[in-house]
Amino acid sequence: MKHTPDLALWYPRGCNFDLIGYADADYARFLVDRKSTSGMTHFLRPYLISCATKKQHSVAMSTAEAEYVAATSCCAQLLWIRQPLKDFSVDMGCIPIFCDNTSAINIVKIPCQHKRTKHIDIHHHFLRDNIEKGLTSMNFCATDKQITDIITKAMCREQFEKNRLELGIVKTT
Repeated sequence: MKHTPDLALWYPRGCNFDLIGYADADYARFLVDRKSTSGMTHFLRPYLISCATKKQHSVAMSTAEAEYVAATSCCAQLLWIRQPLKDFSVDMGCIPIFCDNTSAINIVKIPCQHKRTKHIDIHHHFLRDNIEKGLTSMNFCATDKQITDIITKAMCREQFEKNRLELGIVKTT
């Protein structure tokens, strides 16, 4: 922030909003312990309302597992955001979570995958439970459309600028 005083979040007027989340992970990026980093962004579309990165607590055994853990964290945050909206009688319906990893999405959607994921800590299956309840859904987004990459991975300047604009971060000068 200190080195980007010419950037600001932009919130346009008069837009309808939908609560959505994007989840991403970098797989085993830390060279010392090989833990992955979860990244998530949350929108009351088109408004960015929250973004976060967090080192995962355990070592993921695959990219799909790292992405699944990131989506679980994103789901928990979205459900937390949903509650005050519900208190104001704003029904968000089923909240979509966008992920660029089809294997992570399949862990949630295909029951036969469950045998292969028994090693994943129980609290991460919180995501599957909330999808089954209809509170959230997992949706695919292409890697080049994954907005959260900006906080989890190094990227070329062109993709960085595109993602920055998608987040609503614009130049003020």
